[in-house]
Amino acid sequence: MENEFTFTADPLVRVSSLPTQLVRAGLASRAEIQIAYAIGISDPIAVKVDTVGTGDAELARRFVEANFDFRPSHIAKRLRLLRPIYRHTTNYGHFGKPGLPWEEDDNAN
Repeated sequence: MENEFTFTADPLVRVSSLPTQLVRAGLASRAEIQIAYAIGISDPIAVKVDTVGTGDAELARRFVEANFDFRPSHIAKRLRLLRPIYRHTTNYGHFGKPGLPWEEDDNAN
């Protein structure tokens, strides 16, 4: 099947920005994405996209699967996870702190 979407995302985009990408692509006003893995299998065994009634969930799921690479090696590469940057993430959590690769929105228009 050819990619029927006009919006092209970075295939290694951070996972937490996927709902934002769906909104920017005009596929939904809100979205929740669930990804399930199995031990020993690099590709997800399931990708569920819920547009919370604000868009076509099946079209949004096909968009996500066509434009994003969820293999752990690609996520680690994209987020540069093999660098020793984790000392300052041990206190008060690791979300919402500037300077961490998963907090960057490099697909902002």
